[in-house]
Amino acid sequence: MLSNVGWINGSTALCVLLSGCIFGIVCIYKSRTKDAKLLLYLGLAAICSGLGMLGPCFDFIHILITGKNLDNSYGQIPKLSFVWLPFTIIFALYLGAELLMPEKKRYILIVYSILGVIFELFIFLDENSFSYIYPEKSGEDLIDDSVALTSPAGILVLVFAISGLIFLGFGFLYQALKTAGDTRKKFLAISIGMFLYIIFAGLDGLTTPGIGLIFVRIPEIVGFWIMYFGFREKS
Repeated sequence: MLSNVGWINGSTALCVLLSGCIFGIVCIYKSRTKDAKLLLYLGLAAICSGLGMLGPCFDFIHILITGKNLDNSYGQIPKLSFVWLPFTIIFALYLGAELLMPEKKRYILIVYSILGVIFELFIFLDENSFSYIYPEKSGEDLIDDSVALTSPAGILVLVFAISGLIFLGFGFLYQALKTAGDTRKKFLAISIGMFLYIIFAGLDGLTTPGIGLIFVRIPEIVGFWIMYFGFREKS
């Protein structure tokens, strides 16, 4: 039987996944109806970031249906989640480049696309990219996986996270301080939303499964909507 910790872990992961996908679909719909290109990229980034919970969600659903954990003999669970990370970063950084430095967006896209391909190769070819904590009894808890920060994939995760914080979080905050009125509010909302999502998504991977996940994953969801208000004003 799934423990209370397992229920918290699985249900909050499912909430993040559904919130990211629903939020992304709303943004994509709004981008079509209002001809707002930026909302399209925000929607794609949100969907990919939500799908970053696909691994624990599949494990959670598999336990509910069969009473046992999803087979992870080939590292399927973290791969289902981390395969979406480069797409999230590329769409998010492209968004930031459109607003902060449009003349350099092509170079940013090229560099991070190359890093994304390298990252995908490592998570599929390097067996030491992830570490796991398995429940004592199958189906009692979700399999706890984490990226090995000293592995090439782990180093790239840090590169992606730091790039997001500097370019998106501090970049939009800097723009907010340089402007005033509605423009300042817009940039400030985007900055706060980016900080919330990036920081708490990072903490998600470091938090021990339990009640603490609720306080980590709720800010991730809130971050989506704060960003939306910033980009919605732009459109």
